[in-house]
Amino acid sequence: MGEERRKDNGMGIIIGLAGFVLGAFLIKKIIQRKQANISVPKECKEIGPKKLNEEKVLDINPRQQMIFDMLKKNGKVSAKDLTSLVPSVSSRTLRRDMDVLVGLGVASQKGSTKSTYYKYIHG
Repeated sequence: MGEERRKDNGMGIIIGLAGFVLGAFLIKKIIQRKQANISVPKECKEIGPKKLNEEKVLDINPRQQMIFDMLKKNGKVSAKDLTSLVPSVSSRTLRRDMDVLVGLGVASQKGSTKSTYYKYIHG
């Protein structure tokens, strides 16, 4: 009787650990998907680059529009260019703004870390 109880207790521990590992795995996958999906409004995705090139898009904020205008005019921008354009905004926020433009298909990111720059993709 004592041996059966130990088996049952051991099985409960194994099932509990398996549930914990599965839960942790699923949470990790959910977080990775949320991080991978750039938050671009559905309307912006549907409008696409041509509409953005022709006129202002209502679904990007004025700062992103200003960055886009600079990118279109110069052909490429660096992080330093963005900081000088909008000095009151953090570099992280500017990178998020560029992620939106990359997600819309009007810019591509080249390089990494401090050597990162963004090129305008002609529509």
